[in-house]
Amino acid sequence: MMLTVSYFSAPILNFGDFARYGRSRADITRGNRWGLPVNFLAFIALTVSTIALTGPALGARLTDPVETVARTDSATIIVLAILAFMLATAGINVVVNFVSASFDFSNMAPDRIGWRAAGTGAALFSILLTPWNLYNNPLAMHLTLDVLASLIGPLYGILVADYFLVGGGRITVADLYIHDATSRYWYRNGVNPAALLALLLSAGCANLVLFTRLAGAFPGLSWFVGCLAATLAYPLLSRRRTGGAPFRHGPATSPDELR
Repeated sequence: MMLTVSYFSAPILNFGDFARYGRSRADITRGNRWGLPVNFLAFIALTVSTIALTGPALGARLTDPVETVARTDSATIIVLAILAFMLATAGINVVVNFVSASFDFSNMAPDRIGWRAAGTGAALFSILLTPWNLYNNPLAMHLTLDVLASLIGPLYGILVADYFLVGGGRITVADLYIHDATSRYWYRNGVNPAALLALLLSAGCANLVLFTRLAGAFPGLSWFVGCLAATLAYPLLSRRRTGGAPFRHGPATSPDELR
C-alpha cells in the first residue's frame, strides 16, 4: 500500500500536464473515475486471481509475472505476454515519466527547447540511468521508490499548504504569467525561500525515518512523513517571512482569479 502511494504520488504532482488537454471538467472527472478506481481495482483483481491460480496450474504460487510466463509451454501465451509487458511498460513510462519530464525540460528554456526535443532528451537521459538494473533487485527498486517518495511527499505537502493554509484557497491566475516583482508569486527573485527550506527540512525528516531503525518497523512511510512535515513547516516559514502575519495571496478581484 505504501509503495502504491509512492508510485501514484508522481502522477498527482504532474496532473496538470494532462488536465490541460481536457475539454471540460466533466471529461477530466470521467477519465479519472474510469482510469483510477475502476481500472486499478480491475487490475488488482486480475493480478490476485493470476497469482492464486499459479498454485494449482503450475504447482507453486508465483508472484512474478515473468516467471509465470516462463513456466508455460504455450508459444502463443508467451508471445501475448511479451506484447502485454511491452505495452504496459510503454504506457506506464509515458504517463509517469515521459510527459512530466518533457514539460520540465522544455520549461527551463521554452524559447529554445520545444516539447518534442525535450521529450527526446528525457528519453535518452532515462537510458543513461539504466533503470533495468533496478528491476534486477527488488530491494533496490523499493528503496528507489521510497527515496523518490521522500522528495515527492514534501512537494505535495507544500502545494497543499500553500493553496489551502497560506493562500486561502485562491489562485491569481493572471499573476502566474507575470515574470517580475509585480506578481504575487514573485517571492524573492522568482524563488520561494520558504518552500525550499520546507522541502529540505521535510525531506530530511522523511529520509531520517527511511534510513533508521524506524524503517524496519514502519516501511514505506517516507511519503507520509515528508508530506506531514512539509504541511506543518511551510505555513510557519511563510509567516516568519512575512513578519509573523499569515501570507495571503489576497481576495479574488477579477474573473481571471479562481477559487
